[in-house]
Amino acid sequence: MTLARGKNVAAELAESHPGLRLHLNLGTHTIPRLAKVFDFRAPTTLNAGRSDRTTTDTNTNHHIPRPKGTSSFGKRHNKTHVLCRRCGRRSMHAQKKTCSNCGYPSAGVRKFNWGEKAKRRKTTGSGRMRSLKHVARKFSNGFQQGTPKGARGTANQ
Repeated sequence: MTLARGKNVAAELAESHPGLRLHLNLGTHTIPRLAKVFDFRAPTTLNAGRSDRTTTDTNTNHHIPRPKGTSSFGKRHNKTHVLCRRCGRRSMHAQKKTCSNCGYPSAGVRKFNWGEKAKRRKTTGSGRMRSLKHVARKFSNGFQQGTPKGARGTANQ
């Protein structure tokens, strides 16, 4: 019997085990994995979609243990980034502890001069401008200081 890569092959064993079949799944770059299938009809009657560590044959109730190692943990690919406390976006890398959007915890906000539209989004005026919003009014009046003339009262008192 010849085995080709990427093919599922079911091979009947010797006459000493008439009902036993081997289900071979050959990956592209992996060593062939063997899973014994105790089914006398077809290897598709197993609960193949179950995620627990043992495979149970519904007909004969055999438990086939799976390895307890790396394969049990599954792929962890669903939460690499969490919410950033500075920009509020879901760009804070959970392992690196740096935000890919604003660069937190670095002091300056992350920006690049080749990102023209990104500069427009993050530039001065896109936020609250707590102190800078008063500067234009003060400039037009020449940065006056002290109390206004009308608030001082009359000059001859």
